[in-house]
Amino acid sequence: MIHCYTWSTEQVGQWLYDIGLSHLSNLFIQNSIDGKSLLMMDSARIKQMGIATKEKAVLKKRLKDLRSAYDKERKQLEKDQKSKVQ
Repeated sequence: MIHCYTWSTEQVGQWLYDIGLSHLSNLFIQNSIDGKSLLMMDSARIKQMGIATKEKAVLKKRLKDLRSAYDKERKQLEKDQKSKVQ
C-alpha cells in the first residue's frame, strides 16, 4: 500500500476502477494525477476537476481511507526501521 505514493497515472486509474469510479480515469490522466498528487488532492482540486457531487463524496471517502492506510503503513515502516537500528 505504501507504494501508492509512487503510483503512475495508469495505476491511479486502476485504483479508480477498483473503487467503482473507472469512468473518471481519463479525467485523472488528463490532469496528470499520479500517486503523489492523489494523496495531496483536496476538495478544491476535486471541485476544480468538475467531479459530480455523488462521485465527490465517494472519492473523498476513499481518499481518506487511502491516506489513512498510507500513513499507518509509513509509520509502521519507520518504527520497524528504528527498532533495527537499536
